[in-house]
Amino acid sequence: MNLKNINQNKYLFCATSLDNDINNKEKKILSGKWCKNSGENFNEKIVKIDDLINENDYVYLQRLVDLYSEKLKTYLNKVHGTNKPCKYWNILVLPWLITYLPCQFYRWKILQETVSISNDLEFIEFQNLKKKHPKTTLEYLQLIRSSDIFNYTIFKNILDFLKKNNKINLKLIKNEKKFVQADKKISFFKSTLFEKILEPIQLLFAKKNSSLIDPNLFKKDIFFKINKATNNNPVFLFNRSLDSKILSSTKFNLNFRNQFEILKHDYIRDKDFERFINTKIFMDLPISLMEGYNNFIKSIESVKLKPKLILSGLEHYHNERYKFWLAKTVIENGSKLIVSSHGGGNQLKFSSCLQFERKIALKKLVWTKPRENNDVQIPSLKIIDNILRNKNAQSLIFLEEPSWKYPVRFEKGLCFKNFKNLKTLKKHLKSEIYSNLLYLPSVSCVREEQSQIKNFLKHQYHDNKTIFHKFKKKSKITICTFPETAFIESIFNGPTILINNFDKKPFFVNQETIVEDFKKNNIFFDDTANAAKHINKIWENPDSWWNTKDIQDLIKQYSSVFCKVEKDPVKTWIKFIKEETHAI
Repeated sequence: MNLKNINQNKYLFCATSLDNDINNKEKKILSGKWCKNSGENFNEKIVKIDDLINENDYVYLQRLVDLYSEKLKTYLNKVHGTNKPCKYWNILVLPWLITYLPCQFYRWKILQETVSISNDLEFIEFQNLKKKHPKTTLEYLQLIRSSDIFNYTIFKNILDFLKKNNKINLKLIKNEKKFVQADKKISFFKSTLFEKILEPIQLLFAKKNSSLIDPNLFKKDIFFKINKATNNNPVFLFNRSLDSKILSSTKFNLNFRNQFEILKHDYIRDKDFERFINTKIFMDLPISLMEGYNNFIKSIESVKLKPKLILSGLEHYHNERYKFWLAKTVIENGSKLIVSSHGGGNQLKFSSCLQFERKIALKKLVWTKPRENNDVQIPSLKIIDNILRNKNAQSLIFLEEPSWKYPVRFEKGLCFKNFKNLKTLKKHLKSEIYSNLLYLPSVSCVREEQSQIKNFLKHQYHDNKTIFHKFKKKSKITICTFPETAFIESIFNGPTILINNFDKKPFFVNQETIVEDFKKNNIFFDDTANAAKHINKIWENPDSWWNTKDIQDLIKQYSSVFCKVEKDPVKTWIKFIKEETHAI
């Protein structure tokens, strides 16, 4: 790229590290911290995405998801020559829409904020960039949260729309950089083995099952126990690797998609954003819902199970073949679909899944008190084998907040937030306490942030990503930086501190009193430095603080609202499944 083509008086908008790294212009606007792969301070202007999204946007996105699920029903029926009801398409489409619409909206808002700084922009246009077309809901999610190329393309699409509609004055700076975008070679040996041998055997076992229970909902011993008690054979169907094989020879077809009209509707709120979505959504739908639709219809012909009850955990999110079978079975067989929330995320007011399951399931099993009409509170099975910590434990456990490089769904986890918290802790903790810190990384993490944290912590960083369960015994005090499953597990184990911005990540409505009580008793903190000072104060004997009547009463109160606990929760689950099956 010839830097002489760049006007030094205009702002250069950088969408990703790809376009930021190839120029040295000082007058830039960066879309986010991901542009520099760093959590350090910036000389350039940077859009702070955490301040762009609010509660009104959450409600707006819920309404948009409802609107587009209805519109796509009509569109997809026309595309495939079918007449399927809305619930059928909701099962297939909603798991994608709850990612697609918020992700597009985040990036739209970033560019809105950019235009408020200057609507006279430059942007680097890569001439040799090949657009990636996700084949499945899962692949879309994987690309949107981590791929520089995929996110660059989305920002480019929005900029093109704004320029075409005279919302910005945009100068494109052409660049001939070549990108290596080789598709990964996938071996289908395991999926073929499953499809040809293991699945037919499993189907024979499941033929007389009155219920089909998702094996990923439970630990294996509990899964077998529940199946036995409900007179079902435990089966492991719908291996996710089959999705790739089913679509291995199916390609994106632009001519096929261009033959259908652009969506039109009465606009809900942000007219320009909705107009943009209307022009792009057909092109962005996963191949599984368009060119590959009939592949999946054919792939489930051999699965002739007709259970009365289907109990699903996470498979109805990202297992494409399972979703096709699920949609068909619920509609044609009248099977009762009950989904189970897999963790403690339901306690947050702004649910990342936008509570979409209310539109596909008869009931949703949750740890918390019900927040939707079809919610049913049921005891957690993750607390059943809670391992109490060693009273002589000396580790200060830091549980990393899961995060991704780019915004995903309606979530406010920011990349490099963990690194910032660590630096604050090092500054304010007594050195003899900080030396006992053990950092447990999440499976969901930003690679660039992990590299910085490893260099910062050295031996205090636990290299193998694992679950908190294995480290409970070693914890003298546990620090959580996100109010979800790990925090719930930890408070039943021993002294726990939660660091959270409760304005950004509030609990669901009418629970403000609990939050304030936890703050007063030094369990909840808005500020990392204050949390460190409290740890300094209680370190010698944290149990004398944690085991007081006030603290233990608070935990019981919290549990009753956010995590139902019973001595024999498996018995309750078995009773529930039996009752639901017999009620059909």
